[in-house]
Amino acid sequence: MLAPLRNIRSLSCGLLLCVCLLAFSSCATASGGILGGNGEWQGSDLAGRHIRTLAVNPTHLDQLVAGNEHGQLFISADAGLHWKEQALASAPITLSTLIYHPSGDPLYALTNQGIMRSTDNGAHWDLWPTAPRGSVMALSFSPNDPKQMIVATMQQGIFTSQDAGETWSAENSGLPAGMTISGLTYDSGGNQVWAATSQGVYRLDRVQRTWTALNTGLPAGLAINCVQLASSQQGLIYAGAQRGFYRSTDAGQHWVSSKDSLAGTSVWSLLESDTVSLYAGTNVGVLQSRDGGETWSGFAHGLPMKEPVYALASGADANNQLFAAANNVYRYPGTSGDLTLSRLLPILLIVGFFVLLSLLIGRKRRRPVQLKKAPDEVK
Repeated sequence: MLAPLRNIRSLSCGLLLCVCLLAFSSCATASGGILGGNGEWQGSDLAGRHIRTLAVNPTHLDQLVAGNEHGQLFISADAGLHWKEQALASAPITLSTLIYHPSGDPLYALTNQGIMRSTDNGAHWDLWPTAPRGSVMALSFSPNDPKQMIVATMQQGIFTSQDAGETWSAENSGLPAGMTISGLTYDSGGNQVWAATSQGVYRLDRVQRTWTALNTGLPAGLAINCVQLASSQQGLIYAGAQRGFYRSTDAGQHWVSSKDSLAGTSVWSLLESDTVSLYAGTNVGVLQSRDGGETWSGFAHGLPMKEPVYALASGADANNQLFAAANNVYRYPGTSGDLTLSRLLPILLIVGFFVLLSLLIGRKRRRPVQLKKAPDEVK
C-alpha cells in the first residue's frame, strides 16, 4: 500500500510544480510589460477587415479605435479584446489616419473630405468646419502647446495653426510642388517639424517658416513613410521608407542604413516603446531592434506569415500591450490567462516527466528483495 501512496505523492508534487510554473508564467506576462512577457500575437474579431490605422487614447489606455481605407471604424473599450463597428459618415468616405488629441479628446479622423471630429470617443462625428478641406494625410500637435498644430493635405499643401485650429496659415515655402506628405512629427521642443514625404525627409524651421530637404545618404527619390525621433539619444532620428530603414545620429544631416539591411522591406510605421526597443511595422510583419535600429529580428509568433503591418501602438494598463494593424488587429502579449499551444506544451512535458518518474519509482519498489541465507542454512 505504501508504494501507490508514494506514487500519488510524487505525481501530486509534479502537478503542483506545473501549476506554480503556469502561474509564474502568467504573472510574468501580465506584469512584465511588452519586453517582459513571453506571449504571442493574438488576433481579434476584426479578421479580414484590412485595418490600416489605429490609435490609443492617451488618457484612457484601454480605449482603442481602428479603421480601414473604406471608412469602416471600430472601437474597443477593453484594450482590443472586443470591438464594435461605428459609422464614420453616412456617405462613402476614405480614411487615412486616426489620431487622438494629446488630452484624449477630441478624436480625429483624417479623410478625403477633410478632418472629422468626435468628442465621445467615436460614437458621433462631424466635419471640422475651420480645418483645411480635401484629402488630409497627416496631423500633429506641438508637445509643449497642443494649441499649435500642423496639417498636411494632398492638394493644398501644409497648414499650421496657433489657436487650436480656429485659423490656419499655409507653410509651403521650400516644398516642391506635387509632393505627398505621409507623416508629420514635432521635435521635443516644438520648434521644428519633420515631414516624411514622397521625395525624402524635410524639416520645417518654425522661426524662419521654411522647409529644408535633409536627404544626404538617402537614395534619390526615395519615398519616406514615417519619421520617428528617438527619446534615448539627442539627434538620433529614424526613417521608415518604401524600401528600407535609415537612421541619422546628427539630426538628419546624414543618413545611413542599418547594419541589417532592410532594403527590400517596406517600413510603414515605427514605435519606440521605451529607451531600449524600437518596433517596425513592415510588409513582412513586425520587426524589433534592441540597439537603436542597427540590427533587426522578427518579433514574437502568432502573426500570419509575411502579414503586412501598417500601424503600431502601445496601450492597456501601463502600456504593457503592443497593438498591430494588419488584416486584423493583433495584440501582444495578449491575455495573460490564455493557454496557447506554445505555453501548454512545456507544461505537458513536465507532467509527462513526473508521471514517468512516478512509474519508475513504483516499479523499483515492487521488485522482490533477495535475502541472504544465514550461514547455518547453507549446506
